[in-house]
Amino acid sequence: MVNSLVGLPNGDIVTGSTGRQEGNQVAHFKIRLWREGRVVKEILDIGGGVKQLGLVDMGFFSIGNDGSVRVWSYEGDALSCSFHPSSSNSFLLGLNSL
Repeated sequence: MVNSLVGLPNGDIVTGSTGRQEGNQVAHFKIRLWREGRVVKEILDIGGGVKQLGLVDMGFFSIGNDGSVRVWSYEGDALSCSFHPSSSNSFLLGLNSL
């Protein structure tokens, strides 16, 4: 299920999903980069469902259920990753600015 969406300056769209329940775990969470109505990249290297997407100067950021804030280039390449200090037992719900 898509939980977050952001439009990029070049007209591309980024969506983030929370995944789906499979047994006792959530699986299939991902970030997708869309161009002209087609998926051009799937980012699977995330540690949990995506709570929020937003724009930053060099690309976009994602916030995940694993307590991470990740920054991606406009092409979907990983630029940086930070974790909440208590990420082993907590997660972030959103971010106001970066």
